[in-house]
Amino acid sequence: PRSTLFPYTTLFRSLLAEWLSERKGRKVEVLAPQRGARRELVALAERNAQESFRERGSRREAREAVLEGLQRMLRLRRFPRRMECYDISNVQGSHSVGSQVVALDGEPAPGEYRQYHIRSVEGSDDYAALAEVLRRRLRRGLREESLPDFILIDGGKGQLGVLTSVLTELELAERIDCAGIAKSRVDRKSTRLNSSHVSQ
Repeated sequence: PRSTLFPYTTLFRSLLAEWLSERKGRKVEVLAPQRGARRELVALAERNAQESFRERGSRREAREAVLEGLQRMLRLRRFPRRMECYDISNVQGSHSVGSQVVALDGEPAPGEYRQYHIRSVEGSDDYAALAEVLRRRLRRGLREESLPDFILIDGGKGQLGVLTSVLTELELAERIDCAGIAKSRVDRKSTRLNSSHVSQ
């Protein structure tokens, strides 16, 4: 910009103006207006910044409360800052793909999402495919020291059994909480989640 407005006078104003001018290739003013339209503009920017800060704090507090409730409800040993969810899908009944969805501090983290093409399983065997996906993910996590606090499996006792056996095999059963979630009954008017299986 041709000019930058500050809410207060800074000792480094001339130095900052010089640096910005060098970056732009032409003169840039650094001003701290005390009255008039520019001062009103600075005041508006301050109010917007304060409101944005408050909103971020409120959202953070709300997320923390949700995660605390989840920890209590599922009796998790750790605060679930990093949650990973897994599901196995079959394409045309033969090609299996594993999906990993991640939430960090209660917010979706699309940059952490992964798809796993199943390598070691022939045909449609969801349990074996899930075991492969979990082993690949958790072995990498051990190497990189990046493990989830909580894993949620899309499935009931069978899928949860696969997860707990992989955690035991990799000696992670005491470090990662887990749960499985499954539809047990479908109402005509709506589909509701009616049961969950939790493991610690």
